[in-house]
Amino acid sequence: MLYFLLTAMLFPSCNDYLKEEQVSTLTADYVKSEQGMEDLTRACYEGVRFIFSYEWSYCLTSFGLDEYIYGSQTTWLYYNTYDPANYNSSPSGSGGITELWNYTYAMINNCNAAIDAIPQVQFEKNPANAAIRMSELRFLLAFYYFNLVQQYGGVPLVLKSSTEPQWEYTRASVSDVYKTIISDLRYAAENLPETTTDYGRAVQGAAYHYLAKVYLTRASAVQEERGMRPTDLDSCIYFADRVIKSNRYALEEDFGQIHGVPVYTRSSNSYALSTGKNYRSKEVIFSAQFDDAKANMGRYGNSSHLYWLIQYDTQAGMTRDMFGRPYRRMTVTDYALDVFDRENDSRFSKTFKMMFNCNSKANADNNTWTSVNAPTPELIGKPRFALGDTAFVLVMNDSLQALSDNELDKKFRYKVWPRYKKDMSGKVVSGFTRDVSPCMIKQVDPYRASVNETMGTKDGILARLGETYLIIAEAYGRKGDYQTACDYINVLRKRAAFKDGETKPLHWYFEDGLNMNSAGTYDKIKVTPEYFTTSGYDRQEMFDKVNAQTPQERFIHFMLNERTREMTGELNRWTDLQRTETFYLRTKAFNRFPNAKESDATNLQPYHCLRPIPQSWLDAIHKNGRPLTADEKKAMQNTGF
Repeated sequence: MLYFLLTAMLFPSCNDYLKEEQVSTLTADYVKSEQGMEDLTRACYEGVRFIFSYEWSYCLTSFGLDEYIYGSQTTWLYYNTYDPANYNSSPSGSGGITELWNYTYAMINNCNAAIDAIPQVQFEKNPANAAIRMSELRFLLAFYYFNLVQQYGGVPLVLKSSTEPQWEYTRASVSDVYKTIISDLRYAAENLPETTTDYGRAVQGAAYHYLAKVYLTRASAVQEERGMRPTDLDSCIYFADRVIKSNRYALEEDFGQIHGVPVYTRSSNSYALSTGKNYRSKEVIFSAQFDDAKANMGRYGNSSHLYWLIQYDTQAGMTRDMFGRPYRRMTVTDYALDVFDRENDSRFSKTFKMMFNCNSKANADNNTWTSVNAPTPELIGKPRFALGDTAFVLVMNDSLQALSDNELDKKFRYKVWPRYKKDMSGKVVSGFTRDVSPCMIKQVDPYRASVNETMGTKDGILARLGETYLIIAEAYGRKGDYQTACDYINVLRKRAAFKDGETKPLHWYFEDGLNMNSAGTYDKIKVTPEYFTTSGYDRQEMFDKVNAQTPQERFIHFMLNERTREMTGELNRWTDLQRTETFYLRTKAFNRFPNAKESDATNLQPYHCLRPIPQSWLDAIHKNGRPLTADEKKAMQNTGF
């Protein structure tokens, strides 16, 4: 049900964000005080951390789509296979369908309670805070409803707080939900401050970014009724432009710095950031905050670091270290590997980890040259590599370059996991497995309390300037102005290119015998409008698989490809595909294990573009004072569930 008592669970205090005094209760009288309102407003931010916590971090955002399939230890397999026995309105386990609904409405109730109480609060210390807190709360309401509507479609609009059980609710139309979201965001944009000394609070730039994103979402509908207006794309461009020209945010010069990806340092045999532990990108517009202290992390902390890693710690010369715990929930698809120009676009090597350095004294049986594999007799019995040396490498070789395990063992002193290899019969097969394949590293968190700690402390990025550029580019392209769209895309591509003198990654050695030169590559990845009218863009077979024929169709799929290159692993792929109404088409085309012929999404249907409404809610609500009948519950449920 949608009734939730005003929670006493305050947003946990952080060292440098929204500091507060913990209180044991939130009574009606307390929230009418200035301090009580401050505490309640902070409590309303708790929900922005939800998507970075626990298994739903990947289940609701990235899993079972075009970029990632299931790994060797996937807990919620039905999010990839869409098995109706489990993927339904009463899902087994905690993949997030019910949790997102319940938790988000708890946050909405808290926001409404704070909004209702603000007129009764005397802001004596800082009278301006009345309007600012109201703006933050309306921003958060819009944020929460935006999350709901993209997952479930039309949802109940609850616009007043409740301290008594409420039983009768109806689902609002998608169009009405978007009207409410836009109304709240526009209010927030007009009243939020440009900056704040409490890092993590919503500011004007965050409202502008989300307004642009919401207008683009509404304008993207072709079959779905979202209440689109002819001015939506112009509104998107207006608000995205305000973010870009505000000079409050700036693109990182190096793509790898956005997420503070750790770099292995041989001298210390550990992972470190040159920018330091508390690094926060100047590109971030809005983020979820996490604290070092376990008591202040919430129930799970930022656990999104767990789910993307491979089984690196069982390889010769390797043990588990602060790089992370390899839960192995997901494996990257062929599409997500091939959509990059790996030779010229540095985002591939700054998104996926392909090389691991020896971090322990290797087992002698696995790390010693033998008479069978030693290149020369004098190496027999000697270590193949030492502490800090390369221990194993994943390579994106061509099928024509496939070698057998025996040949690989003799040719390299470290373990090589090729994309293609030859089996015992000489047949070319996949060298990658669901345990070992390129792993996405944006969420890696080397600052946890210990090697086995699951509760991460890294801030979760929700909005950044790189996405704002993609939003405004797509809006111009949807208007048919491909040149301006390319201008914005090329700002990101200039950063994505290897710079003059930049060291190329190791995989250059293995792909088609590429020359390890130091020349910049921007000219080779610069986008022109011809990309959308000819076959000279991306990999043509990708567009053939989704039947993208017209310039407009090609442009939309190109933008989805570009969002993969720029934003894969940033917990937004579900919303990308749901917004563009390409969920079924692209999942059917690309959701498959590397080199496999059949999709892993074996039970996929078009109606899976929305989540089922939780059965627990349908069972609890009433109509005219009585529980819903079976037919009424079915009518309230999304199609197919």
